[in-house]
Order: sequence, then structure tokens, then C-alpha cells
Amino acid sequence: GLNPAGLLFSIFWLIALIMPRSVVEKLIKTVNEMNGVQSKITDKTINYYRIFSLIAAIIGLSLAYIS
Repeated sequence: GLNPAGLLFSIFWLIALIMPRSVVEKLIKTVNEMNGVQSKITDKTINYYRIFSLIAAIIGLSLAYIS
């Protein structure tokens, strides 16, 4: 069957994947500030974030179908 938790997880990451860049930057900045990290957000940062979101969404979907 389909696992609703896995599905929600992947939907969250798919939304994260299509969010506009300004939103992504704000998000990363917030997380960095919470962790006390001062880092410049570059194109590379955004690309890593997009790749991570895609991988997380795929993992979430596969987990949703496996269980």
C-alpha cells in the first residue's frame, strides 16, 4: 500500500524544490542563523539545495511505495 507519511515527506520536498530562489535564500539564511553559521548564499548553495530536495523527494516517494 501507499504510506501517507512518506507521501507527505516527498510532497514537502517537491514543494521545496519548486520554491522561488528568494524564498530558498531566506530559508537557508534562517537555518544558518539558528545554527550560528555566517555563510554567503551563492549559486552553488542554491544548486546543492535543489539537488538535495530532489533526492529527498525521490527517497520519500520510494519509501511511500515500499511500505
